[in-house]
Amino acid sequence: MRWRVFLVFIVFFGGFLSAANAASAFGDPRSTALQYAMGALVEDGTSSYTNPAGVVQLRKREFHVSYRLGGEEPASLAAVYSEPDYGTGAGSLGVVRWMDADFAQTMLFYTAAYQVQERLRIGATVRYESQRDGYTLVSGDVGLQFETGTPISLGLVVENPLFYEFGETGVQLDPVLRPAVGVDFSPLLLGAELYQERLRIGAEYTVRDISLRGGMARDFDLAATTVSFGVGYEWEEWRFDYAYGDERHQVGLSM
Repeated sequence: MRWRVFLVFIVFFGGFLSAANAASAFGDPRSTALQYAMGALVEDGTSSYTNPAGVVQLRKREFHVSYRLGGEEPASLAAVYSEPDYGTGAGSLGVVRWMDADFAQTMLFYTAAYQVQERLRIGATVRYESQRDGYTLVSGDVGLQFETGTPISLGLVVENPLFYEFGETGVQLDPVLRPAVGVDFSPLLLGAELYQERLRIGAEYTVRDISLRGGMARDFDLAATTVSFGVGYEWEEWRFDYAYGDERHQVGLSM
């Protein structure tokens, strides 16, 4: 895999974009619309956002770019390049920037994924985050996907088993377990994931080239519920995505 060329691209792209603040969560429009509930079923290049193990299901090279704005948090711009498994595992390189006049932060990440057995996939993501006049740290996630031989699939992500800060930043990222379950009733996909005190649920229904998406998250600690929705459209080698959630709009393009 020609990672050197694409690493240069990612670093250049990350340095070129505007100022940012990474206090917000990051992800693509599909993940946003589904409330990040598809950890057991994700299968494209943007799986790095939800479950890194899903990247190994890629069948061709993929480039994705998305932009999100609205709400109280800064706008964000993300780009991801992914390659399928050519014998040494699948992988993704990406950059995310959160744009704000008062902050500047960049997140670079690399994902590697492998098909361990016929039904078992494993993946890992390493992230480098740097904020202007703020913290610099390295963190990572590990993910698993398991097919049961039925329409039901299982997923598990361990967030932040890797964490290292450069200097005294005052930032602490504790490990978090995210168990997930998915049901593939094609053309209907259903997913659920438990994230700390929050239950996430998502659904996607595809008719020909159009995918309709919706999600809901219930925070039991705050007794609050959030909803999201979105749509995707595929045309030849292109996929256009839109999502709305948390008072933010997000658009994406994959090719």
